[in-house]
Amino acid sequence: MAIMIPKINPNLITNRGEQIFYKAASKLPDAYTVYYSYDYITDGKSYDHMAYYEADFIITHQWLGYLVVEVKCGYYRYYNNIWQKRLGEVFVDIDKDPVEQAKRAMYFIVERYKEVTKTDMFPLRIRYAVCFPDCEVFEGLAPAHLREDSIWLGADLKKLDRNIKAVFGGQAAEANGKAIDILKKKILAPAFTVHTDLESEIRIFSKKSGKVMTDEQKRILDETELDQRKIYLGAAGTGKTFIAIEKVRRLVADGKKVLMTCFNRDLGNYLRHAFKDELASGYLTVTNFHDYLFKLLETKDIEVVVPELQEEKMTFFEKGLLDLAMDIIDELSEEEKFDALVVDEGQDFREDWYLFLLEMLNSSQSGEFYIFADPSQNLFNADLSALSSFQVSYHRLTRNLRNTEKINNWLSELIGTEPLYCVHEGGESVAFFSWEDAAHELSLVEQELGRLVSKRVSPGRVVILSPNRLEKSSLSGLKQIGQWPLFDLIKGREEGLAKPPDAVAFSTIRSFKGLEADIVFFIGIRAGTRACTINDIYVGSSRASFLLYVFHEEGFDFNGKEQTCVKN
Repeated sequence: MAIMIPKINPNLITNRGEQIFYKAASKLPDAYTVYYSYDYITDGKSYDHMAYYEADFIITHQWLGYLVVEVKCGYYRYYNNIWQKRLGEVFVDIDKDPVEQAKRAMYFIVERYKEVTKTDMFPLRIRYAVCFPDCEVFEGLAPAHLREDSIWLGADLKKLDRNIKAVFGGQAAEANGKAIDILKKKILAPAFTVHTDLESEIRIFSKKSGKVMTDEQKRILDETELDQRKIYLGAAGTGKTFIAIEKVRRLVADGKKVLMTCFNRDLGNYLRHAFKDELASGYLTVTNFHDYLFKLLETKDIEVVVPELQEEKMTFFEKGLLDLAMDIIDELSEEEKFDALVVDEGQDFREDWYLFLLEMLNSSQSGEFYIFADPSQNLFNADLSALSSFQVSYHRLTRNLRNTEKINNWLSELIGTEPLYCVHEGGESVAFFSWEDAAHELSLVEQELGRLVSKRVSPGRVVILSPNRLEKSSLSGLKQIGQWPLFDLIKGREEGLAKPPDAVAFSTIRSFKGLEADIVFFIGIRAGTRACTINDIYVGSSRASFLLYVFHEEGFDFNGKEQTCVKN
């Protein structure tokens, strides 16, 4: 069978004559390549003077050369040196001469070949033909410039190979594979790609994401504006934090005194940075929940002692610190309370924490309360059923605004849910790397980081996430990875240091919860650790908006799903 370019369903061709010819040409022997609808322009001094043309079919053969075929649907005649088409009972003159159309394309290809190869030589034989698929009878004489064997009717298409060879005189020329190859690849079907470097792709993606996020924030908040107590439920990437931020800004703009809180300290720091202008107004307090309790107790001169033993410390932060705060709740003035409360990553909160926050409203009736939560990100075993006891309405967020489609689909597969509608189509597949030991994992991380930097990606876009802190990971003791500086976000927060722009960041999954990065290297995935459950993997992986690299111990079971690893 002939190679057809483009290879399409011929039934989609709207011109019936061209559809008939395409089907017949596709049955030619393997030695033929047939090009359908070849567009070209002739040079002019300006775009206004350029002429645009099309050749219906160009048929190439290594031993014959090439042939341009113009196909005309309907009934025609050549009369008094003019082409005419039958309309009803009469023939009328037509503007386009099919022979001239075919000849023009034939000679254009010759000149284009010479231009591309920078030579005056053209080594192939060339011919043209006209085809009338609806016609069955030829009567009269062909004009001097058109041989009768170059006029094809409907019946001729049944023996197209024979008729093509007849146009070339029935004899094959010496094979010229090189010339035919140039003709095919550089003249008749040239290819080009326009692209940008990976760093630019990420910048474009981020810009688009910001626009999508802004539009979605406005849509959702406008739709739910009249609801004063609401829980927004959405999976990772649905924009919960960004919608929460915009909600807070609207509340502050309305003159409301607002507390925005969360569980994660690093998320709290991110939120404070996002609200630099609003915090100056005095109407807004932004902090993680436990830090707020510490500050509240400090204002009442109550000494707080944090236990040293880990088990006692956990109990203290779950309940003991809250009990101290509840003891002084009745002492708080209206000025110390709030008109509205906003909780981000609400799945991490316990029921009694919410009961305390409700007491922090100036009015139990008119005070506004908004919770943003994702049950799939519940890493701390909080009882989410407690949320159902609140007299609130619910709004489900169903569009993934953060991740590429490939990441979005893998996340859904990981936790066994239907993929969310994803606004960012396509993207790169999640890359998996299996390691034998810590040294092997480190070498893989260095290798992949180097590949990204070689594509002009700033190392500052990369965040390395691990179930464990830096000193217990395969990067223990490192100040840099290869030649690129490494910055521990947790230690930096504890010491009040900011990450250098070009440093690779490191954090634990749980510390980075609620945040995101353009590129995530998820390392240290292995069986037998409490901080590496499927939920942890979901949370960590969902932080990646554009590229996700997963480094796991050989044989790790992703919920019974095999992953194809990159070969190194």
